[in-house]
Amino acid sequence: MRAPSSSTSISKTRPFPEPIDCGGYFDLTPLDNASDLRRETILTLEQMGVPVQASLHEDAPSQHEIDLGFSDALSAADAVMTARLVVKEIAAPTACTPRSCPSP
Repeated sequence: MRAPSSSTSISKTRPFPEPIDCGGYFDLTPLDNASDLRRETILTLEQMGVPVQASLHEDAPSQHEIDLGFSDALSAADAVMTARLVVKEIAAPTACTPRSCPSP
């Protein structure tokens, strides 16, 4: 059993990629402009049956992490791919581009 996490960097796309916030590790809402995107992503994942344990702002600007629930390897892989797709779909109307940050 493993609890996967999905780490994503979100940036404005015009004319060049630019961070949408300057928050740091575990910063709360005042410095974290992407909290609405993260919250909507979590609510959508939970509606789809993907368990979410936690979410946080990572150390780098505009880098966010969503920790998914424990599951077997195949279910964890499905949950990570679903999370990546949901983040892209939620960010699309905001003119932001999410980039997945691979981790071991």
